[in-house]
Amino acid sequence: MRCGMALLLTAVAASTGCSLTVPIQYRPTTWMDVNRFAGKLPLCDELKVLIEPVSDERIDRDLIGENSERWEIPILSEGTSPPVFVHRILKEKFVGAGFTLVSDPTEATRVVSVKLLRFWVQETEEYRGEVRALVTVREPNGTALCHLLLGGSSEREGFSLWKSLYQSVLSDSTIYLAENILSNGSFQASMDLQ
Repeated sequence: MRCGMALLLTAVAASTGCSLTVPIQYRPTTWMDVNRFAGKLPLCDELKVLIEPVSDERIDRDLIGENSERWEIPILSEGTSPPVFVHRILKEKFVGAGFTLVSDPTEATRVVSVKLLRFWVQETEEYRGEVRALVTVREPNGTALCHLLLGGSSEREGFSLWKSLYQSVLSDSTIYLAENILSNGSFQASMDLQ
């Protein structure tokens, strides 16, 4: 039902011109809580992590939300794609947590793949964002060590249809996704080279 509604909203927006286009930009208002995973990550010199480009598994890839205060107004993205945005933030947060990232698969001792399932803001009286993904950690030979369905969410109050508030809520939700990955016990165990 939701998929059909998303496609319908996009079609209505295209035909009526009643939509808001938001450039995907990094505007965080929060920081990652490193205390949630400090001392729990099995970091060592031999651990080299490749974070593969994020794949987009969303049905309508242009739609990133809706304002439903009075009537449904679709929120469309422009510029940087959501998967590129999520990939960039995940890499930044992994490095901030102490991981050594590599871009060459032959150097990696762990490979992280991320499938983006949701990148969404619902605006009613407040902005409610959610970024959800399926995260898989593999050995270089392809053996899966863990599959995790994780997400991050954020809420903000503010004036209606403000692009910067959509950007902030999506930025913060992506930071919380990274934090939830790094603090997950199964993820931490999958990074152990022992």
